[in-house]
Amino acid sequence: MGHIKEAYENCPRFKRCSVNKCPLDSHYPDRESIAGDKERKCGQSKARRVKLAEGFNLKYGGLTVREHNAKLRYNALSEEEKEALKEQGKAGLKAVEAQKAVSEKAVPLKTAPVSKGIQRVTKAKNKVDV
Repeated sequence: MGHIKEAYENCPRFKRCSVNKCPLDSHYPDRESIAGDKERKCGQSKARRVKLAEGFNLKYGGLTVREHNAKLRYNALSEEEKEALKEQGKAGLKAVEAQKAVSEKAVPLKTAPVSKGIQRVTKAKNKVDV
C-alpha cells in the first residue's frame, strides 16, 4: 500500500467522488467546480472532514471557506457572547421540537376513492378535489 499524499485519499468517498473543489485537497479553495459536474459540493460531514484533515497541513483544516470563517467569528466572541449564542440556539431547537410535536398530533388527511384513480388532497379543508 502506497503512502497517502493528500487528505482526500483517506476519505471513504474518495474512489467514487467527483467533487473538484474538495475541502480535503491541499489546493482548496483554488480549484474550480466544473459546471456540468454532478457533484459540486462535498457530501462528507464537517466533523468527518476535520478528522480526516488531521495530520495534514491544510489551510482550512478540512472546513469549507464558509465554515472556517464562521469558526473564526465564533472564536473571536467573548465568553458572554458565546453563551448568549448557545442559549439562542437552545431556544430555537425547543421551538422546532414544539412545532414537530404539534404537527405529529395533527389529524391525518382523509382521501376518498375517485373513479378515475386521480385525486388531489386539499390540506387546509381536508377535502379531496377531482
